[in-house]
Amino acid sequence: MKLAILSGTFDPIHNSHLALANFVKNNFSYDEILLIPAYNPPFKNSLASAKDRMSMAKLALRNLDYIKVSDIEYRLKGKSYSVLTVKELIKEYEVEGRIGFVIGTDAYINLEKWYNAEELRALVDFIVFERGVSFDDNRVKLLMDRGFKLIKAEMPYVDISSTEIRKRVKNNQSIAEFVPKLVEEFIKENELYQ
Repeated sequence: MKLAILSGTFDPIHNSHLALANFVKNNFSYDEILLIPAYNPPFKNSLASAKDRMSMAKLALRNLDYIKVSDIEYRLKGKSYSVLTVKELIKEYEVEGRIGFVIGTDAYINLEKWYNAEELRALVDFIVFERGVSFDDNRVKLLMDRGFKLIKAEMPYVDISSTEIRKRVKNNQSIAEFVPKLVEEFIKENELYQ
């Protein structure tokens, strides 16, 4: 099975995340795409609990058959380091070739600083979307020269951030245009981000 993953804090999941998954589905030949909410993100403090973020992800993907929510990091507990997640996925799935690992340009600039980056680069192809930071061809070349497989995804940048959504919720502003309806309802019902 050819597998791609979209992992992150998803605090909360929003329409840009779904657009990325849809782009991967339509432009690459993966058999399955997994969305993986981090249990304990190593570089961010999440405001919603891991359980709430998992619930929101499941609600957002309820009617999408091309992407599934994985609870792998929730089951692994501890810090959600990408290399540990990928190694566990390889044990659980009959993975063909390298796993497609979706990231934004805001993350790829620090790839070499990730936990066990040298081990991770041997297991995945990074599918890089522009997010907040423009592609730097020199940086791409440098990383590729150092053994990272990077694939530039030519999708227009969709400027939605979880930070902005949380701020809007706190200020009692509408988030309807940024998140699926079921996610918006979950946030209200559970009084998240107040």
